[in-house]
Amino acid sequence: MAAPRRGFSLVEVVVAMSIFAGGVLGVMGAFSVATRTGTQALRLDTAVELAERKLNAAVILPADRLQPHNGEEGIFQWQVGYTSKPHQLMAATATVTWLDRGADRRFQLTRVFLPLSVDEP
Repeated sequence: MAAPRRGFSLVEVVVAMSIFAGGVLGVMGAFSVATRTGTQALRLDTAVELAERKLNAAVILPADRLQPHNGEEGIFQWQVGYTSKPHQLMAATATVTWLDRGADRRFQLTRVFLPLSVDEP
């Protein structure tokens, strides 16, 4: 009578390792995509916050100081411009641009407001 076999054959071990390796590669690929997507979302969120800050500062200026201006913050370039609207209203537009993985990205936010008169506090 032959002794009972214990353990796995070489073929079983190779098949199991191949399946395991395929699973690990799939998880690594998903992690890479999640990281890239998270980074893009964080940069867009930062661009939105920057545009909102610049617009908040732009709409409280007196009417005689409404001039286009621009600048940089980190990887972001921004500019604020003004457009006249009917009924003495103005539109302030903040545009934020940045380079993300070799592609130009852009976010634009516009707010319509009534400019402060020069004699108002």
